[in-house]
Amino acid sequence: MQVHVTLINTDERVRFSDYVDPYVGGEMSVGDIYRAMRTEFGRCTGKMYRDIKNDDGTWRVAHVGWVFLARDKYSDTNETYLREAWVELLNDPEPVASYEIAPY
Repeated sequence: MQVHVTLINTDERVRFSDYVDPYVGGEMSVGDIYRAMRTEFGRCTGKMYRDIKNDDGTWRVAHVGWVFLARDKYSDTNETYLREAWVELLNDPEPVASYEIAPY
């Protein structure tokens, strides 16, 4: 399982980072991943959901991640901004357009 992270500067309304973090190993539970992301990205403000197509052609809504919020500093000044992090759990991150989602 891997983690897809999208970082947004909510003050400027700009997405400034979008990456897949490969460090999450099979030893970590979903709860461990959540706690690690909360430590890194701040307080959790909500869950992330996706519509997932079942094998029989029907659709279901699956919880696939979380949204975190924290105040962060710009790297070149002492000014701060509100950073939103969308964290999604993935089974197979490639290609980006057709994720295999890891619902739980």
